[in-house]
Amino acid sequence: PAAAAAAWSSRPTLNDPQPAAASATARDVPAPPAEAQPEPLAIAEQPWNAPPWMAPRRPSSFAQAAPALRHSALRFPDAPFTPPDPASHEHRLPSGLRAFIAPEAVLPLARVTLFVNAPPQRDPAGKEGLSDLLAAILRRAGTASRTREQFEQALARLNATLTIETNPTGPRLHLVSPPEGAAEALALLGELVAAPDIQSVFEAERERAAVSAARAADSPIYQARLLFDLALDGPRENLGRRATRASVQGITLDDVRRHHAERFRADRIALAISGRVERSGIQQAVADAFGALPGEKPGAYSNDTAIDSFPSKGRVVVTKDLDIRQAHVHIGHHGISRIPEDHAALEVMNYILSGGGFVSRMMKLLRTDTGITSALYGSVEPGRDVVKPYLWSFTGAPDTIARGVRLALEQIETMREKGVTEEEFQAARTAYIDGLVPASYETAHLVATRLATKALFGLYDYQSPQYLNYYAGDAEQLAALRRLTREDVNRAAQRYLDPANIVIAVAGPMALIQEHATADERPLVSGR
Repeated sequence: PAAAAAAWSSRPTLNDPQPAAASATARDVPAPPAEAQPEPLAIAEQPWNAPPWMAPRRPSSFAQAAPALRHSALRFPDAPFTPPDPASHEHRLPSGLRAFIAPEAVLPLARVTLFVNAPPQRDPAGKEGLSDLLAAILRRAGTASRTREQFEQALARLNATLTIETNPTGPRLHLVSPPEGAAEALALLGELVAAPDIQSVFEAERERAAVSAARAADSPIYQARLLFDLALDGPRENLGRRATRASVQGITLDDVRRHHAERFRADRIALAISGRVERSGIQQAVADAFGALPGEKPGAYSNDTAIDSFPSKGRVVVTKDLDIRQAHVHIGHHGISRIPEDHAALEVMNYILSGGGFVSRMMKLLRTDTGITSALYGSVEPGRDVVKPYLWSFTGAPDTIARGVRLALEQIETMREKGVTEEEFQAARTAYIDGLVPASYETAHLVATRLATKALFGLYDYQSPQYLNYYAGDAEQLAALRRLTREDVNRAAQRYLDPANIVIAVAGPMALIQEHATADERPLVSGR
């Protein structure tokens, strides 16, 4: 203690206007040559990394020498992650409704997320916006036995909150309450789901949704993505269709009631429950709240893919002239439906190419090296019974966006032809095994949520935190990753990357974009 106190009292004063010579010497330590500096951390997050030559500046914080100069020299004992077993969390009602319960005694609350299998892409033709309209109605409607005011008063009395969001898979209802009020809060949620007073707010919510749809169509982001979707395959499987003012206004009260009766059934609903809950008690509360919902036994899901089912179209370039300051680019082709056998190889390849944030090739080139864009997103999300696109998206200044398109295409072609290096392969595979997959189960509610979505939809949610894009699976994916080889990844690049049949959609001030494009780049930003 005495030595530590002496070291602290003699530390250099960083803000001293007239430092002593000794202090100046300690404070102005030169950086070592490049070959002696620690290597950067090859991970998505950006933790503060204090190099060794900063130690003299704060002796109290750097009392011990670093265990290794280079992080790659560090060695840790193996701590393999085992995903939770769904059977140990599942509670199934006779009607087919499933609840996945993950008690967590540390948290003084109960959390419930209710998932409904009602994807907007399955809205009837001419009624686009139906699923989202019903979600909006649930936000403001009462029930068969309570007005909305009475419903909200009941929640307030329990100190509970209810929020409702729309999602590509259907509405999601999030309930949070104190543990002692969990059963009663669940009863309120069940009452709203089973018997909402749709008629009382239908007209107002339909008009609100129609206005929202019209305003969304004015967004450059919306227009650029719609441009891409229509060029890729038109209104295939509803991917190219959007809610419009006309489609929303065409929805009738009977349409909403029919949609509710067809979609809000026990076999199309799953619950994720976590927090300070007692298992048997919360199971009884689920049965009391949702036991009367009609339903059937859930059907099986297919894992078939259809990546080879589309005719070759060659390179297609589509543009839309918009009077905006930024240009929006979408590049892509057909991707996958469900999970193919070589999905682990595809995920690792995409992580290296574009899905790994700052450590991906395309992000490093287009942001770090050239400054063409602030962010690039590369996703190959598995579709649920529909083939979703393998998509690369970015924005940038009009005078450099054509160069960005050219460089992005070159990276796709290089990956397909030359594959990945051994160092890239090892780093990306480790990122999944030791990072992305375990982190997806980090909290009790994440565990319950993942198990519920997999049971209801056949897939986990695709994740896009910050600049990352990836699909984190379970024990099956981890086993596939551990068996994976670099050659597997390179074969996946050749199978799934198709630069010869690709759609390039560019939206922005097209005259300016084309003016700054080189002769080689101009065909990439000049289309129909």
